[in-house]
Amino acid sequence: MALSILLEPVLGIALAVLMNEHFRGKGLARQAVLFPWALPTARNALMWRWMYNTDRGLFNALALQTGLVARPVNWLGDDVLAMLLRVVVSVWKTSSFMALIILAGLQAIPGSCTRPGGWTA
Repeated sequence: MALSILLEPVLGIALAVLMNEHFRGKGLARQAVLFPWALPTARNALMWRWMYNTDRGLFNALALQTGLVARPVNWLGDDVLAMLLRVVVSVWKTSSFMALIILAGLQAIPGSCTRPGGWTA
């Protein structure tokens, strides 16, 4: 829990700062960032369970094809690894919502306050 609470706002701030910049495809990038949060939690759980599956999971297939491992890894079979992977899923889902909230705050700051010398007392 502590690791999730630490990582979610950090990643959320990083994503919000990136989404606040002006670049081509900004709308598409915002949609991609909000995708994890917009998916229903049950759908997320099923998707991640499939990716972590020992026999037919995406992560094992990629690791085996690239030669990173010689045999399939039981991702959820080890207590410590399973807990770390739960943190990954939590951070993936929640940091996008944090980014949305922080982005709204960033956009509420007047443009004159973000330029050097823009702050007045």
